[in-house]
Amino acid sequence: MYIAYDWPKVISTEDEAGGCPEGGEHSGRSRASDGGDGMLDHAMACVKAAGSVVHLRATERLLLVVKKRSVQVWHRGMAQVKLGEYLHSDEDAVEEGEFRAAVWNFQKKSIVVLTDRGRVYIIGLSVSSKRYALPDGVVDDPSASHLLAMDVFVRSAFRCCAAEQGMRGSLPSSLVADETTLLLGCSRGELVAFSWNGVQKGKMELLPPPKENSDREFDNAACVTQLQYCKSLNTTVILLQNGMCALYKLSEDGLRVKSASSSFCWLLVGEDEHITRVSLSSSSKMLAVGTETGRLHLYNLHADLSYAKLRTITLQEWGYSADCAGPVSALEWTEDGKALAVLWRDAGLGVWSPFGCKLMSHMEKTATEAIVGTGEPVLGGDKRGRQLCWSPEGLQLVMNCF
Repeated sequence: MYIAYDWPKVISTEDEAGGCPEGGEHSGRSRASDGGDGMLDHAMACVKAAGSVVHLRATERLLLVVKKRSVQVWHRGMAQVKLGEYLHSDEDAVEEGEFRAAVWNFQKKSIVVLTDRGRVYIIGLSVSSKRYALPDGVVDDPSASHLLAMDVFVRSAFRCCAAEQGMRGSLPSSLVADETTLLLGCSRGELVAFSWNGVQKGKMELLPPPKENSDREFDNAACVTQLQYCKSLNTTVILLQNGMCALYKLSEDGLRVKSASSSFCWLLVGEDEHITRVSLSSSSKMLAVGTETGRLHLYNLHADLSYAKLRTITLQEWGYSADCAGPVSALEWTEDGKALAVLWRDAGLGVWSPFGCKLMSHMEKTATEAIVGTGEPVLGGDKRGRQLCWSPEGLQLVMNCF
């Protein structure tokens, strides 16, 4: 059983003046932070940011926060310290675009960041010689009362604009990475593989089947909005703007595109279902699929890409209609696959077991919506643009708030 206790703790990634991070005059450079305000709770933490957060990742010691114009590294403990930061300058933001997607690679000790104009930055981390004193009372041992700062810097950068690779008008929109390859999903339904040095290794065009009995039109329907790579299952999950989801079985040597149709499978969830978010657990081999109507479907995934539906989770049995819940906007499994965090755009946050049991919920009240049949306020708030991540041990859940 997961039990959240105390109020969620908050990390403020902005200075009190708002807008630009502290020390904005150093934009476009890496710098060590002078500390921050906020700390992480043992159960839940919120990253408070005026600018949109595009990626969150918690490691054993660090919390990585990628925003539209910065990459921040925080100490993931009781200390209220921001260890380092890279700031994307105004000039670079105009010329190269703002950050729109990112992924952390443990083996490379790097964060790969993609801009909305097709530029890829490889952001490195290294321990700095600068030390920060911890606040009084955080640790009992005086010898452990300091933290080493982190240098956050650009290792390399290259442009991977799909138009320059022969696909006119198509830009990268999402990415995943392993030790040798960066796989980018593009706005016109292509998958393009690059080396870490920016050399194109291959490409493939996605050809989704038509959705029957659907008159709905989408702008840029084939745009790849989400990619997730599961190394242990050698599988990539692909989500398109039009709500269609594909399972892609990769070659044995990691991320590499190939054209064999037997390695591809489109997930069918119903004619009236529009998929908004997906999450695959490498431990339990379960695929969670969130939809626009707020439903959550759980599937058991087999080695040959066949799948079996296990159950559907909805909030209706808890007193929320589909209109009150809103679409599923974020999903995240713990590393052991024993808990799934679900964020509904309007209804709030819940943690569920793979067997459909609600383990925890954290909802905020609004004055304009009501639980069906009761007239009481619904728990919610606008959750668009939210990110979720679990700590490696699965005991701390981090999300961004506004």
